[in-house]
Amino acid sequence: MSRDARTVDPFDPGPDPELEELIRMIKRDVRLAIRTHVPARVIAFDPATQTCSLQVEILQVVKVTDPTKLPRNMLIPPNPLDGVNGVATLQPLKLMQIPVGFWATMSGAAYVSLPVTAGDTGTLHVHDRSIAAWRQLGAATDPYLAFTHMLQDSEFYPTLRPMAGAIAQPIDVTALVIEGPQVKLGRNATSVALKGTELVAAIDAGLTAAISAAGAIVPPAGDSGVAAFTALQVAWNAAKASFQSIKVKVE
Repeated sequence: MSRDARTVDPFDPGPDPELEELIRMIKRDVRLAIRTHVPARVIAFDPATQTCSLQVEILQVVKVTDPTKLPRNMLIPPNPLDGVNGVATLQPLKLMQIPVGFWATMSGAAYVSLPVTAGDTGTLHVHDRSIAAWRQLGAATDPYLAFTHMLQDSEFYPTLRPMAGAIAQPIDVTALVIEGPQVKLGRNATSVALKGTELVAAIDAGLTAAISAAGAIVPPAGDSGVAAFTALQVAWNAAKASFQSIKVKVE
C-alpha cells in the first residue's frame, strides 16, 4: 500500500520501509512511551493518606492486525473498513494511591490544602525513575527498579482544568484572591468563607458593642478605670463569639 493510500496511521512504514523510515518509527515509539505530564481526573480522594484514585485523561490507541484478537480492554473497536491497518482505542487507565501534591513543609507545621473531590481535574507529574523506595524512607535512595517514566510513579496536582472548568470570575491582576465555599486560617479554626469586608464590619460591630457596654459601667471611687477596662474585656470576648457567623474565623 502506498503512503498516499494510507488513511489510518500516517506513521505506518508500509510493507517495504527504508532504514531511515524505520529509525523514525522507533524514535516516535520511544517518545510516545515517555510520559512526563499527563492530565487526570479524580475518582476518589483519601484525606487520611493524602492519596487519590485517578483516571488518566489520555486514551491509548493500539494497532490491530488480526480482527479475531481484539484487546479485552477496548473502548472503541477498529473500523472494519481499515483492514489490517485498523486501530482500537483502549479504556482509560486508572491509577490507585497516587499522592496529591500540596504545598507543605516536611514537618507539616505549615501547609496549604485543597478540598479535592471526585471529578476534579489536574496534572500528573511523572518521575523519571521509580520513587517507591524513596517514599518509604524519605531519603536519597537507589531506584533499584528498572521502571522509567511510569504513571504509577506520579504526583497529582489539582491545578489543571479544561476550559469549561475555568475560574468563574476574571483574574484580579491587582490582588491575591482566595475563594472557596469555606476557608480555614489555622487547622483548629472554625471553618468559614473568606470575605474581608464582612470581617471588618463584624470587628467594628463587636468593638462598638464592647465599648458601649464598658461605657455603662460606673467605676467606684478611686478605681481609676479598672472596672471599665475589665468590663470592656468581658464584652469584647463575648462579641468575638459572633465572628463564627461571618466569613472568617482566625485561630
